[in-house]
Amino acid sequence: ADPAPRWPGCLPSCCGPPAAGAAPRKYDWVPSACDLPIFDPDRFCDLLGNKTLFLVGDSTMHQTAALLENAIQGRQCLDRVAFGMSDFLATTSRAERGASWDDHVSRLAPDIAILSTGPHWAVQWSEASYVAALRNVSAGLRRFPRTLFAWKTLNPAGCGTAPLPGGTNVSAWLRSPEVLATNPHWHKDQYVHYPRLDALALDVFSGRVPVIDVSPLYLRPDSHQGSSTYAHSACAKLSQCDCLHFCTDGTSALTLVPDLILNFLEDLAGTRERRSGRAD
Repeated sequence: ADPAPRWPGCLPSCCGPPAAGAAPRKYDWVPSACDLPIFDPDRFCDLLGNKTLFLVGDSTMHQTAALLENAIQGRQCLDRVAFGMSDFLATTSRAERGASWDDHVSRLAPDIAILSTGPHWAVQWSEASYVAALRNVSAGLRRFPRTLFAWKTLNPAGCGTAPLPGGTNVSAWLRSPEVLATNPHWHKDQYVHYPRLDALALDVFSGRVPVIDVSPLYLRPDSHQGSSTYAHSACAKLSQCDCLHFCTDGTSALTLVPDLILNFLEDLAGTRERRSGRAD
């Protein structure tokens, strides 16, 4: 693989060697049924052109946006990529740190908007409320005919010491004693809902808007911020050991997302090359 760039913003627990003493490893994702373009910041900017790209969601989406912005540092299109905080997307009675998705879109009028929500819905689990909120979002998209919308599936959660084998039943793994006993982040018991949240969202949005599917990241629990130390007693006793957010350095599995967004732009332009691809 090509040498990994060192994007800024990673925590010492991510950039430094794991507790076991081995250097961090960069894995290559090789799709089995399709090709995926390797991220090229200049190509990304060419495809974006004069359009604006807006990502709306919670802190996991904020990480996604930050990593994409870091990947295009120094390029002329950096100022055309932005993030809007919205934990729930919809206006609710729950604690919201941002604004509703439509408030953000009305304010910025982006050419392209990528939406996602889920982790905060999982904390106070209500499948009916989640589906109702997503349907409201879907119905509201027509109010913005000049904006192209896309849906991003959830950034998976759960710490681990190594990548999971392909074909792993991630729903079962998220319910395993390993995860429930050694993942101390504050809503670890809600991680089990993430695959179901993705399925519900796809029922609402598939066929209506493009979907950026980051579900391969379920196989990379080792790339979360708390994964290098989570199995050790010092971390297992601390609630701040984070098994929800990913690392954001050049070895992070989250670097898959810029590849997928580039692929999304290639598809929009109808110019995606059929070539062997790689994601992390």
